[in-house]
Amino acid sequence: MLTAVTGIKWGDEGKGRVIDLLAERADIVVRYQGGNNAGHTVVTKQGKFILNLLPSGILHPNVVCVLADGMVVDLEHLSNEIADIRGKGVSVTPQNFKLSARATISMPWHRIQDDLEEERLAQSGVAFGSTRRGIAYAYSDKYRKKTLRLGDLLHLDEPNHAGSKKFGTGRLLSSGANVLSGPACLVPEAGKGVFTLYL
Repeated sequence: MLTAVTGIKWGDEGKGRVIDLLAERADIVVRYQGGNNAGHTVVTKQGKFILNLLPSGILHPNVVCVLADGMVVDLEHLSNEIADIRGKGVSVTPQNFKLSARATISMPWHRIQDDLEEERLAQSGVAFGSTRRGIAYAYSDKYRKKTLRLGDLLHLDEPNHAGSKKFGTGRLLSSGANVLSGPACLVPEAGKGVFTLYL
C-alpha cells in the first residue's frame, strides 16, 4: 500500500507527526520536496526531535528514509542534523538513509541571497518573513538549471563537450568547500539513482 501525506497550507499542519505515526508500519519514507526551512517536531520516548531535512521516519530503526529528486539539500545543515539526532541515540546509517542523485544542493550563497532580499524588503515594510535558509533561491537556480545536484559531485572534474571542466570547482565551490570536505562522502548505489551518505 502506498500512503502520501501532502500539506495544502504554508506549514504547521503536523505533517511530521502524522508521518511519524504512519512510519511505524512503513518500509520506506520518502521526502519528495522542500528544504531545511521545514520544521517537523516529533516527541517520542527518546525525547523531542526537531527535524528540518530528515524525514521523521528516521526515528524508526527499520524504516529506510529517502530525500528524493525534488529536495534542495543544504549539506552542512544535513550533517549537523544527523550529528544532533545521533547524539540522542538515533541511528542514521547507509542502510536507513538515502539521497537522490538528482536532489539539488542548496549552496551558501543561496542563504546570502535570501538574507539580502529579506533585509531589502524589510526596509519598506514588506518582508516575507523568510527563514533565511535560501530555499527559494536554490529552487530558482534549480529551475534555471544553474545549480549543482548531488550526482554532480561525482563528476566535478570531468570535461564537458567543449573540453573544459563541467563545473568551475575552484570558483563554484570555494565558499562551500567546507560543506563538501571532511569525513562525509556520498557513494552512488549502482543503477538506483540514489546515494548513500557515509559520515
